[in-house]
Amino acid sequence: MANKIVISPPSGNAKVPTAFTLENPDVPIFNNRNTPEPTFGADVDVREVSMTLNNGAKVDLRGYFESVIIEESMFNIKVSGSVIINDLVGALEKFEIRGGEKLNLKIYKPESEDILIWREDFIINKVNKHEVDVTTGSGKYQLMFTSNSFIRSIKKTIFKSFKNTTLINAVRSLYTEMSANDLMIEDPEVTLSEPFICTGISPHIAIDALAQRASGPLKYYVFFERFIPVTGQYTNGQSFSGSHYFGSVEQLINSTDETGLKVLTFGKKTDANVEAPNVIRVSKLVKESNFNHLESTLLGLHKTKFTYLDLIKREKTNKIFSYSDPKFFDEVSGDFYKNSFLTAENKFNHKEDSEIGRRKLTTTNNFGNKKKENWLPYNIFGMLTKNYLKLSAVIQGGTNSISVGNVIQLNVISYFEKMANASSGTPPLDEIYSGRYYVTGVTHVITQEKYQKTLEISRGSSRKEFYTEASTLIQKLESTYPNLAKLFIR
Repeated sequence: MANKIVISPPSGNAKVPTAFTLENPDVPIFNNRNTPEPTFGADVDVREVSMTLNNGAKVDLRGYFESVIIEESMFNIKVSGSVIINDLVGALEKFEIRGGEKLNLKIYKPESEDILIWREDFIINKVNKHEVDVTTGSGKYQLMFTSNSFIRSIKKTIFKSFKNTTLINAVRSLYTEMSANDLMIEDPEVTLSEPFICTGISPHIAIDALAQRASGPLKYYVFFERFIPVTGQYTNGQSFSGSHYFGSVEQLINSTDETGLKVLTFGKKTDANVEAPNVIRVSKLVKESNFNHLESTLLGLHKTKFTYLDLIKREKTNKIFSYSDPKFFDEVSGDFYKNSFLTAENKFNHKEDSEIGRRKLTTTNNFGNKKKENWLPYNIFGMLTKNYLKLSAVIQGGTNSISVGNVIQLNVISYFEKMANASSGTPPLDEIYSGRYYVTGVTHVITQEKYQKTLEISRGSSRKEFYTEASTLIQKLESTYPNLAKLFIR
């Protein structure tokens, strides 16, 4: 199965997931409009957009809502969003909406009984500012919501100490404080021989701190929530359903097989052949602000010298990390490719020993059986490199289950090759921007008949090995495209 992460069952009896199970409350359903029938053949089939009020009554919003917007990110532990309501009947007053209501979503693939989204654990937490019509009292407003697990977490302050146990058991214990669902886990195999103390912090903050300390060589750990849950089975056959992931980004690469890899294609279709089921057309591609070398230099990505001080022994140790090091993607940060965007001839590269780069001074206190020098730099460089090259891709949402944490293949034709060889019907792919990416964020926009996703995709390495000498590039251009070479090269 694509993107399947094999997990061992937790100790004791596994809790049955509840957040994605439809409830049937014995209460009336309010509906003051004729809701539209599902439009088969459209981008999406909206079966349910409803709100369960604080008194238990259920309000069908399909006749009221203009759009549902959901945002998820690999670097954010909660899913949040808004419902835009076109209110003509004074619903805020009539239904006594004041926060705490539950939002229910049930979305199907078009012309299918395949469920794309089934969530009933979003909680209304804010009604946005809006103008009211003086005659009718009508208005358009946003009902802001977030996941119930996050609300449960911020309501709690944990005073606990974890010692002589594994890091993953501490994570499981903290996670039960915020959710009754299953958790996707990769075990970092760290033992807490020294106490990890929670001094009045929320569970999600404690888990995020453990994710930072779980990082290591070729392992950048994250803790985030997916909008589209992952379902499957434990190795013992028990059913599994969870939306939170605690593990390394590199594991997401390893758990993606070729058959399940989604291929995003940007470019005009040149023939009438039926495309493979895993091919998705990109309607809009944005190259985000990339190669921000000033920021990268100031953050220490290009080169940082870590100095660890042992205050008791009065000793210090040093270790230098550099993104342009040829062994960086073999020893420090895992990624899809082995080539750095910062080659030796780049002006921002620290080539000389005298160019120390940034410097980080810290103590040597250990975390369990893991020294600080074995997790701190890998957490910092893992976070920085995962955002080095960023793109945004707009795709149809009703035909796939792509969510944060997925790995995709982006195919972008080389527009230089297309211009240079106009007679070719199938130009080769762009060597820099094509390739595999992490899905680090998704904005979902669902209307009555449409479902659109804007994917934030990123990586830290280049599939292209850059030319280190101008003569090599000039020779290729002159031999392959002599007419263009005359235009561009002086």
